[in-house]
Amino acid sequence: MSAASEAAAPAASGRGDQAIAAAIALALVLLYAATQQSTYYADARGLLNIVMSGQWAMHNLAYVPCVHVLRALLAPLVGADPEPAMRVISVASGALGTALLYLAARRIALSRSAALAGTALAGLSPLVWFYATVAEKYALYYFVCALGLWFLAGLERRRVLGANALPLAFLLVALWFTHMTGCLWGPALALIALRGPGGWRLPRWWWLAPFVGLGGVALWWTLVPSAAFGGSYVGMGVQGLQSAWNFESLWREFLLPVAMLAPAGIAAWLHGTWQRLSDRAASSAPSLVPGAAALAVLTFVALIVGLPLATRGAYYLGALPWLALLACRAGALCGRVGLALCALLVVAQAWLGWRWVHELDHGYRGEEWIPTLAEELGNRGLVLGLEHWEWVEIMGHSRIDAVSLRSNQVTLDPGLPSTLDFARGLIDVHRARGHAIVLTRSLVEEPSARPLLDGLVARHGPWRAGRRHEYVVLVPGDAR
Repeated sequence: MSAASEAAAPAASGRGDQAIAAAIALALVLLYAATQQSTYYADARGLLNIVMSGQWAMHNLAYVPCVHVLRALLAPLVGADPEPAMRVISVASGALGTALLYLAARRIALSRSAALAGTALAGLSPLVWFYATVAEKYALYYFVCALGLWFLAGLERRRVLGANALPLAFLLVALWFTHMTGCLWGPALALIALRGPGGWRLPRWWWLAPFVGLGGVALWWTLVPSAAFGGSYVGMGVQGLQSAWNFESLWREFLLPVAMLAPAGIAAWLHGTWQRLSDRAASSAPSLVPGAAALAVLTFVALIVGLPLATRGAYYLGALPWLALLACRAGALCGRVGLALCALLVVAQAWLGWRWVHELDHGYRGEEWIPTLAEELGNRGLVLGLEHWEWVEIMGHSRIDAVSLRSNQVTLDPGLPSTLDFARGLIDVHRARGHAIVLTRSLVEEPSARPLLDGLVARHGPWRAGRRHEYVVLVPGDAR
């Protein structure tokens, strides 16, 4: 089969593709479930606390209500703790989002082999794999964007819009609610929807779309009083311009997390652009305008919004479906040679994805004792440590609260009573909840901390040895 015929292969419409999509989802569910992480990355702990406390408002409006609803549906299966529910949501979102990308590729007339290659690169990408295996919200963002692309791929195939301007407007608003880069993803979506059989045209009900959008923004500002921070996004973008060519950040936040999707997607875009410039007859092939728009939006996001942050690529999940669709075309446009190359890329992607997931959950400092500490305390309580790394690793690999007295600039000077007051306040809060208090060995052996430790012992009684040498436990009122 030639490259042209491969690229324009008719999409099957039946149970065959649905069965393949179901198989993709099932395989990824098993993979993501088997590689679940114990790490709490980025906002994970804060999100769990918000959901557990029953709050419904957050700066990204759609996340918490969605999580509340999904958690309520999952509670009979996983219990009241939001963490198992969040993990199920992440796994399901990553798997279903990738399956929808396969169906979207088939909707725009790409062959099964090309669609499978591109979606495999997406589902096994470090970015998707990582966020599908943690208790976080970003996999849900990926699913919403993949759902939007699947919906608009149907419009691209049928060239029928009419009243679809309303669901399009709603979709764009929903994407904005899911995360800040959703509003940058919107223009590329609109380009698909506005492209008619002979060029560009406005849908019949296009004039209603701005009202839907403005209504959504008004709702956002009404329900989320802290939405004034939206202005800080603009400021963040302006600041990002100052370091727009910071390749290290671009590599860390975008190129490394998407890995093999980047060269495959960019190659497909360049090939298609050259084809259109050199042969006007190519306009009868599946449209590459969405890909061109996607790359422009993606470049804007990569250069401006994310550079000041360290999110392991989370904010770019909204653009990843575009790269996946372009990667599908990469296999189709180059025929059998391209598909063979895509197969090699899939193998490399699987290795990079596994390594990306594995490196944060293993080999961290304190790995030999922090899991034991979490088990001994029931994954709750307070740790008073000395060094900054103790705070980072305990907070990142357990749900135990931690304070590093040195890095948090809490003085150990015995002449300042604020030190004891600070420690007493934290301890009182946790003791009121029935939690244990832990002191790390580094703090116990720090000479300047002796007045603080003596004050804690005088107030709460002596500590006992923990299961590991690296810490001791203060259990007030513990009958030994």
